Amino acid sequence: MELQKHVEKLTKGAAIFFEFKHYKPKKRFTSTKCFAFMEMDEIKPGPIVIELYKKPTDFKRKKLQLLTKKPLYLHLHQTLHKE
Repeated sequence: MELQKHVEKLTKGAAIFFEFKHYKPKKRFTSTKCFAFMEMDEIKPGPIVIELYKKPTDFKRKKLQLLTKKPLYLHLHQTLHKE
């Protein structure tokens, strides 16, 4: 994923959301399986592990429920470029 905006210019309190979708062939429909997000203080070079949450995607981040009791996480490696 690449952001087209400098991290410093993003709104305070903003977050980057990841939605994970899967295709349901019987219904011919793409559905959201789960989502994850990174808050601004988590954007830094190197690896990061973020939790997966149940749908529907809660952009306000108020009523979050983990996807499962099992330890499932999204593992990312971030690279920041200076321009």
